[in-house]
Amino acid sequence: PIPPPNKSPASVLDSYKRKRAAWENHFQQLNVRREHLEQELASKSKEFAHLQKPLRVSQVREWLPEGTAFVDFLEYVYFARNQKEEGKTSVERRYVAWVVRSDRNPVLVELGSAEELADAVDAFRRSIVRPSHSESELLSTAMWLREHLWSPLEKHFDGIDTVILCPDTILGMLPWNALPGKRPQSYVIEEYRVATLPMATMLRAIFEKTSDRHSRAPSLLVVGAVDYSAAGDQHFDADSRAASPATRAKTFPPSEKAMEWKSLPGFREELEIVRRLFQRQFDGNIRVLERANATEAAFLKEAPRFSLLHVVTHGFFASPKARRRGSVSVERMGGQPEILFQERLRASSMVHEYAPGLLSGLVLAGANGADSARYQESDGILTASEIATIDLSASDLVVLSACETGVGKAAAGEGLIGLQRSFHVAGARTVIASLWKVGDNATLAFMKEFYRNLWEKRMGKLDALREAQLAMLRGYDPNAQSFERGLGRKSVKVDVDGKPSSPPPKRLSPWYWAPFQLSGDWR
Repeated sequence: PIPPPNKSPASVLDSYKRKRAAWENHFQQLNVRREHLEQELASKSKEFAHLQKPLRVSQVREWLPEGTAFVDFLEYVYFARNQKEEGKTSVERRYVAWVVRSDRNPVLVELGSAEELADAVDAFRRSIVRPSHSESELLSTAMWLREHLWSPLEKHFDGIDTVILCPDTILGMLPWNALPGKRPQSYVIEEYRVATLPMATMLRAIFEKTSDRHSRAPSLLVVGAVDYSAAGDQHFDADSRAASPATRAKTFPPSEKAMEWKSLPGFREELEIVRRLFQRQFDGNIRVLERANATEAAFLKEAPRFSLLHVVTHGFFASPKARRRGSVSVERMGGQPEILFQERLRASSMVHEYAPGLLSGLVLAGANGADSARYQESDGILTASEIATIDLSASDLVVLSACETGVGKAAAGEGLIGLQRSFHVAGARTVIASLWKVGDNATLAFMKEFYRNLWEKRMGKLDALREAQLAMLRGYDPNAQSFERGLGRKSVKVDVDGKPSSPPPKRLSPWYWAPFQLSGDWR
């Protein structure tokens, strides 16, 4: 903001420094408290302790089913001698991957420069999401990623039909299923069943954990059609407070400008369709949170009670750079803007280093007023750190629909992984998230197909997701909103309600079907 006439730029800067120092001290105290709570939780919770305990390769090989490969990625710093200047070293960030399967020893695969891969992943995503990019540009980037990322791994996939990936940083934002397949004009999804894990230690929870959640009657919580400009929660009731520790107050740097979130009115029909499909198959409890009722407090209170969560809202994933771009314009303050810029950078970097869970999350009712409610317990911004505090041990499946990423290449990858991880730490067994927002009609058709596969055809979660994606790829017409259904040697074109329709295109763009990615238990 521009300083008042009676205040000099230097006095404004001094005031900001004092506020930042107070915030920094408050943040450090909360961080220490959080670490103590995590240690206490690890001593009392077997599930949490399992996620913190390192794995042995022998355990992973024992757990993996036949025909399944586990791939764990790591971004690391590589030091090499500088050939031009004696006595000096060059530094490069690189990727490496371990390929583990039950029937042979693990293999270490070097994947080269992390910067080159990050640029390629970013270009690949942009080529898919933005229609202005040409098909040749998309194909060129896709083939580069196949050659430098997928093919080195695929050499070790003989006899494999299921690939479980544990990506690192920007690789968390890669739509793996949309990479080119072996045959011309084919995709990886047509050759493999692909799922992800936000952390390798989840394998222990998947294969060792005994759960009675499948013996319980299915229940559904649906959240969407959110009113982001609603007044929001003024306070928590007793149940909501019990669901979250005292340290859940927001700790963003002072004067951080809130983002304006736009409503998603076209997705309201999705809520009704999911509810209706569930009712056809189950007699379980259903709860719908929408408009001004889709608040942070309501979600915290209701989510632990349901086995299936379907959430239609924005997701945010931000980096320190992203937060700097969204903050006040320091140039307008006059005098010493570089110093103030460095002060804000230090504060944002602290959040990124010590509490990355504050940099990603879900947006709920009242979020557009979050700037005035920044330090209240419930401001419509449900961070990954807060999600991790919920007891979701009863949750078998969480579907995050219509999420949008923030800015920042690596941060977006870390953010999505962090958001998925937070649900898993909270106890959710499987999370399906969208890497980018798709049109409401296409998303509606996709969700219908997915839930029919899951609930009516009783497919496993990964198979239900993959078959829905293949149906979109091979037989969905976005203009006519229709599917092509094979009937013996003939086929008939039908819309999402089974009515005859016009012929669909031969192969649908990955933009429609590739963003949906499964994390956690794929069975």
